[in-house]
Amino acid sequence: MIKEISSSELKELIEKNEAKVVDCREQFERDQSYIPGTIFIPMNAIPSHLDELKGEKMIVFTCRTGNRSYHVCQWLKQQQIENVANHTGGITDWVQNGYDITR
Repeated sequence: MIKEISSSELKELIEKNEAKVVDCREQFERDQSYIPGTIFIPMNAIPSHLDELKGEKMIVFTCRTGNRSYHVCQWLKQQQIENVANHTGGITDWVQNGYDITR
């Protein structure tokens, strides 16, 4: 089962520096806007970053709608990386909640 994090929960985690947040969208999407404080690792590059993703701190993955990030979390769990969560609704939900993005 994949842990789901709402935009309000994600905002709090970022403010308290309690999670690493990874944006797994494509570069052209990231160039348009992103959630401040996120790390950029495109979905297709996740396998080459496994060592960086291991650790104690929770890692929340985000994308445009939460679909790609959900699949990233599923794949990582299959790789025995358990400290992952999906940002439900992705950056679309983040914006709909009125939170800031960087352009």
